[in-house]
Amino acid sequence: MLPYDYYNYYYDPYFFTRPPQLVPHMLPVATIQQQISLGRTGHFFRSFVTGFGQIKFQLLGLNPVTGMVQINIVNPFGGYQFAEVHNNDFVGLIYLGPTP
Repeated sequence: MLPYDYYNYYYDPYFFTRPPQLVPHMLPVATIQQQISLGRTGHFFRSFVTGFGQIKFQLLGLNPVTGMVQINIVNPFGGYQFAEVHNNDFVGLIYLGPTP
C-alpha cells in the first residue's frame, strides 16, 4: 500500500512537458553603473520593480555604496513620481531611449 502523499510522476502526463520556471534575475549595481557610464542618466527604461510592478522610469542616479537607485516613475496619465529603489528590487532592465 502506498502512503497517502505518494506521487508517481510516470503517471502524470504533464510532468515532463511543463515549461521550466523562470528564475528572476536581480540587477547588480554594476549593470546600473554601466548604464550611467554610457551616459544614459536621464534616459528611460522599463523594468519590473518589487512593490511597483512593471514600470517605465527615468534613471537619475545611483548610490553604489548602498545600492539605492534614484528614479522618476512615469505615471500612465502624465507626470513623474520620484522614488529611491534598491537595485535588488529590479528584475530585468530594458532600455527605451532618451524620450519616453
